[in-house]
Amino acid sequence: MMDHHSERPIRIVIGAMGGEGGGLLTRWMADLCESQNFEVRYTYVPGVAQRTGATTYYLETWPRFADHDTNQSMVCALMPCPGDVDLLLATEAVEAGRALQAGFITRSRTTVISSSHRAYAVAEKAAATDIRTDQEALLSAVESHCQRLVCFDLAACAAATGSIINAVLFGAVAGAGVLPFPREAFTAAIKHSTVAAAANLSGFDLGFAIAAGETTDIPVTVTSPTPARAQPTAKILAMMENAFPPDVHEVLHRGMERLIDFQDDRYAQAYLDRLQSVLETDRGNGGENRGYALTRDTARWLVRLMAYDDIIRVADLKTRRSRFARVRADVRASDSQVVRISDYLKPGLDELVSILPPKLANRILSFSARSGFGTSGFPMKIKTSTVTGFLTLRAIACLRSRRPRSYRYATEQSKIENWLDQLLAAARRDYDLALEVAACAGLVKGYGPTHRRSTSQFQAVLEQVPQVNASALRELRAAAGTESA
Repeated sequence: MMDHHSERPIRIVIGAMGGEGGGLLTRWMADLCESQNFEVRYTYVPGVAQRTGATTYYLETWPRFADHDTNQSMVCALMPCPGDVDLLLATEAVEAGRALQAGFITRSRTTVISSSHRAYAVAEKAAATDIRTDQEALLSAVESHCQRLVCFDLAACAAATGSIINAVLFGAVAGAGVLPFPREAFTAAIKHSTVAAAANLSGFDLGFAIAAGETTDIPVTVTSPTPARAQPTAKILAMMENAFPPDVHEVLHRGMERLIDFQDDRYAQAYLDRLQSVLETDRGNGGENRGYALTRDTARWLVRLMAYDDIIRVADLKTRRSRFARVRADVRASDSQVVRISDYLKPGLDELVSILPPKLANRILSFSARSGFGTSGFPMKIKTSTVTGFLTLRAIACLRSRRPRSYRYATEQSKIENWLDQLLAAARRDYDLALEVAACAGLVKGYGPTHRRSTSQFQAVLEQVPQVNASALRELRAAAGTESA
């Protein structure tokens, strides 16, 4: 427990992302200190460096100056200073890492209470390659540099109790006993706020019990089940089982499910037809001894290229029943509450004309190139939860049957065929090179400007395939992935 008789204030830093109640947690902390006759000052520094925006809150508190027989006013810093933080609270693992990087965590002074879960940064999600921060290594570094680490999955606890992370974290502070205040003072601060007090108290109690060692029954993060997809027909399944080895059946089945969900059975059939030639080349180059790795990897990346994101797909996903149910669950709406959803979109001209026939689309794009029309996109706000907004998006989604006759479809199929040609040619030279060519499909991602930029990188790398070996192509792919991110 921190010494409240010290002549220096207790300095507390809270790192929280948007929507996690960092501001309310700061208010609870302030109310808690004031209720125990402590002076408190706090401020915050907003940031939008990652995810939904991370904000750093800073508090300084100590017993009122009247207790020290002085008439001085309490003067506090506007920002935390490296090496001078007593308590660091982090709502997510990387927030603890950011505090460590900033120098706020000190071996001789700082107690860290952090969640062990991850919310991936934009850079992590956008990169073509896997650049996710090693969570275990990060928390290990935090533990080695702090005086004490209390760490468990706050997000899972919040989900289990119907609260928000801030309440569980507040309970962990009380349970860890790092502040010189009784449990009743903490709960009084929550009740005083009147914001979802019952749910927050439930989250507080669980956080307290875990941090105090009263329970080892820690909830785990539950992944939402994937909505059921249309299944391949018996005819397509029989073809898959007869033509392909068991080693690749699972990935093929999942691929066909996704493509049927994206388009139809014939599109799934085209997927298998394309993979037939890959399988033949795989067998002819010793693939059986390698578990048909080339066929399996190609199948995995091919479905990603074939199920591209166009405005038809976006409109379909935004109007599905499962999406509305997920949004209601995310905001914890009761059956009697109305949830209004507005989608903010900014499609470019190329995305809008992509669903038109190729000749018409080319004319419009040529006009745009000459005149500059539509180069900045078309911002729009669609109230998806209204009849008009819903029907607007459903009308676009119903163009799915016309997709095979669209400009975007023709462009994507041409790109896929070029990739497969390069892959098969590479397989005849070097099996490992072919595996690298297959992985190059991972460079393509996103939609709009992101998709155009990543596709350009993808095509530039493919042009080098005839002149390089597997190692060189791996380096080119990694460089292209970093640049496109």
